[in-house]
Amino acid sequence: MGRVSGAVVLAAGKGTRLPLGLPKVLTPIAGRPMVRYLLDTLEGFFRPPQITVVIGHRADEVRAALGENYRYVYQPEQLGTGDALAVCRPVLGPEAEVLVVGGDTPLVSAETLRRLLDLHAEKEAHLTFVSCVGGNPAGMGRVVRGPDGRVRRMVEERDAAPEELRIVEWNAGIYAISLGAVWDGLTSLPRARNGEYYLTDLVGWAVSQGLRVESLTVFDPDEVLGINTPADLLRAEASVFRRVRAKLMGQGVRLVGADAVWVEPSVRVAPGAVLLPLTYLGGETRVGTDCRIGPRTVLIDCEVGAGSAIRDVSLEGCRLEPGSRIPPDSGRPYSPPPGLLPV
Repeated sequence: MGRVSGAVVLAAGKGTRLPLGLPKVLTPIAGRPMVRYLLDTLEGFFRPPQITVVIGHRADEVRAALGENYRYVYQPEQLGTGDALAVCRPVLGPEAEVLVVGGDTPLVSAETLRRLLDLHAEKEAHLTFVSCVGGNPAGMGRVVRGPDGRVRRMVEERDAAPEELRIVEWNAGIYAISLGAVWDGLTSLPRARNGEYYLTDLVGWAVSQGLRVESLTVFDPDEVLGINTPADLLRAEASVFRRVRAKLMGQGVRLVGADAVWVEPSVRVAPGAVLLPLTYLGGETRVGTDCRIGPRTVLIDCEVGAGSAIRDVSLEGCRLEPGSRIPPDSGRPYSPPPGLLPV
């Protein structure tokens, strides 16, 4: 894993453009708070006490939802990502090397984080960040490189010149940082027009000081998607459901009309089960082997015994014995209505 010995999760934002009125990082994606996906990934690298969560807006709610296993730092005013990292100094110490990730970037893979940490250690870098080439970079900071291909700086879209807006490489907001080398830069970041301080400006400062700056480029924009709008939320949720479907099929579960089957990551389905269209499985649902679930079925926090057949129902908190039939005639072969499935 290299020199990095902890992580900082930036989770103080409001998320005013997202539905439900929750603190941003608690907005659910496929049944789970978005930040929980990231924390689970980080716990593959660090023990919970090595993970520092920066909280601010409705801090008590966020802390209560995530539990007391993590370290917390309170950001009194939400003054941007640069300020969020700066307020961590009393907890992290002056010489820490940390991974910094936004709590609204839930789908980054363990493989990408491992590559970032390995590159940071191998190059003995002071700052290493993840960039992305792919997707629509609108709204994202662009990575500006010199003729030699080396990183020169990042520029936020609102401050970019027309030629910089044509740059297709954008900042994913994931960093490995040697804090001992950059504290001076963190305390001297320029204040943006909206009154906030951004980590993106730390990249240009580090280059200007002769520090070693490296980058890792990924090509899957969904993996490093930051959730800021309802459209982002929909896209992330679709990505989670695709991942779950692929995992289930790899485990021997048959999905008929897979794009119309939705299974939350917390659900467990035994090999040999068949899931039919317009089926949603959520919460702590458990489905036994040789079950046939659907069509038009919703199961939340249910336990379904092996060999059961269920269709046309919505159930929550139920335990069904092996061989159950709901409705009683659901054991007969299923013939989909015309047009429901491709022929």
